[in-house]
Amino acid sequence: MATSGVVCGGLLLAAGPRYVLARDSDGAAVGPALHIWPLLAVLAAVPPVIAVLLLCAVRSRRPALALILSLGAAACGRLLLDLQLVADPALAARVELVAPDGMGTLSPGPGAWLQIAGQLATVVGGLAAATEFSPLGPPRRRPGAPPPWTTPARTPLVVALVGLGCAVVAGYGMLTAPFASNDPYLVPRAMLDASSWVAIGQFLLAAAVLLAVLLAGSAPEPRVAAAGMLGAALAVLGVALPRVVVAAAVESLRVTAGPVLAVLAAFGLVVLSIWVAARAGPRRSVEPRSAAIRPVVPREVLARRWRLAGGGFAVCAGGCVVAGGLASPLLLDSDLPHPALTQVPLLVLTGLAAAGLGLATMLVPLVRAVLGVALVAVPMVVAEPVSELAATLGLDGVHPAVGFWLLVGAVALALASVAAVLLAGGFERFEADLTRTRFEGPAAPLAAAAAVLTLPAFLLPLSDSSGWAGTGTLQPAFGLSAFRLLAAFGVCLGALLIAPRCRSGQSEGLYAGVAVVLVLRLLRAVPGVGQAGTGALGTSGLGEGAWASGLCLVLVLVALAVTVHTSAGHALSSEDIDRDAGR
Repeated sequence: MATSGVVCGGLLLAAGPRYVLARDSDGAAVGPALHIWPLLAVLAAVPPVIAVLLLCAVRSRRPALALILSLGAAACGRLLLDLQLVADPALAARVELVAPDGMGTLSPGPGAWLQIAGQLATVVGGLAAATEFSPLGPPRRRPGAPPPWTTPARTPLVVALVGLGCAVVAGYGMLTAPFASNDPYLVPRAMLDASSWVAIGQFLLAAAVLLAVLLAGSAPEPRVAAAGMLGAALAVLGVALPRVVVAAAVESLRVTAGPVLAVLAAFGLVVLSIWVAARAGPRRSVEPRSAAIRPVVPREVLARRWRLAGGGFAVCAGGCVVAGGLASPLLLDSDLPHPALTQVPLLVLTGLAAAGLGLATMLVPLVRAVLGVALVAVPMVVAEPVSELAATLGLDGVHPAVGFWLLVGAVALALASVAAVLLAGGFERFEADLTRTRFEGPAAPLAAAAAVLTLPAFLLPLSDSSGWAGTGTLQPAFGLSAFRLLAAFGVCLGALLIAPRCRSGQSEGLYAGVAVVLVLRLLRAVPGVGQAGTGALGTSGLGEGAWASGLCLVLVLVALAVTVHTSAGHALSSEDIDRDAGR
């Protein structure tokens, strides 16, 4: 299923540019700025060819599934980019596919629908690959089968760090403007200025590439790590390389730094994946008596180091949020008024929560899962005042002060903490016992219902009195304030979907992390804390987002209680079984 999806997707994506992608009001076809269909076909066909070769020629199923999983994750963002070709091709800024040469409404052609079908097939293949294996766990084997004795090849730690750097550079390159233009009909825009479909698509694409590289770098098998990074690199090349080629060849367009950086980062991931695969070498069987198969640094030590690093970054991020909320945010001339931040109590509470969870993570390993989810509250809370302050920096006599830079630095430290926590989880998962059947008990329906409620909880406003601005994703100005809520929605939704399938201790942590995010989300509507507006606590002042967030929080807390009770019951049952077996 996974291979069929990616192969069908590659064929459809290769065939799409050969057909008409858009038509003008007279029915005439609107072509690309430069006909580079062979390049587009090669970029679409290479990933499925590599996946088939891994399966058939090399017979490496897990690396093939890792490659397909990375391609499917990136296809989620590319699907939204292609949906703009249907909604309004003139706003897509896809000069390799459609280049309008005048005013007027454009309608989608059959090529646009082939593009969407190809991305959907790739997403289906990625979902099938995700359900078949976990890239962070050991290979599955039949119950009772002897463990396979293989060489001690493992993914080097430097791979995760270098791959993470390449992924960040590639994500930045895909969020910037795709090209510069002298043509009034070809107006490129960066993520924050683009249309909704393009903006969300670019955001999801950058996030998917970053997540795919993080998972690949944490994989215990070098071949799985190499294939996962290769899939992310091919996805980046499929988007960024045509932008560079067309902008360099068309006279009215100019190449910008963003796509060039993305292409260079993608080639860096390719070189890194080749180095990892070559370093692993061929698989060789060894005898069980070989005692030199342990790595130089045990994985439990690496897990502890990354957990301590993640907790330290979280403590620093929380301290920056508190200090940034209390410090002066702007340097103003003497004749200008000196405004103060209106959400200082919420910033202080968020910083204390992040610092407290970071400190607890350094002391108690089980808190790591709570921190990994709850840290999304830092950009969720900080991004709104930062965007308001950034809007005033272009005025005369207004300059950023230490408070502004502390808030910006808090977001960077929170992202670094999340990366360290994910790496620690990968090493811990390698040492954990994953042979038992995953538990999907009575908390699963509660988690599913809460996951559904996260959609209105983060998309709808918290207060009727403050309207849509700043408290909901669906607002007239789709800017930075909307993206921070979109990120919180994605993290909470993913945590609630995977929590019922996690091992004991981790599922409770995911539920607790979601609860922390929802509490801080609701505090945004409390007068004097989040300053959502007068009467926000009244029945008439609460918006749909507040009611959905409150109900979602109740379901999450109930699911947490049920999971704790069930885990305690399973632990007692295991002790009884072990006691009876000892007798």
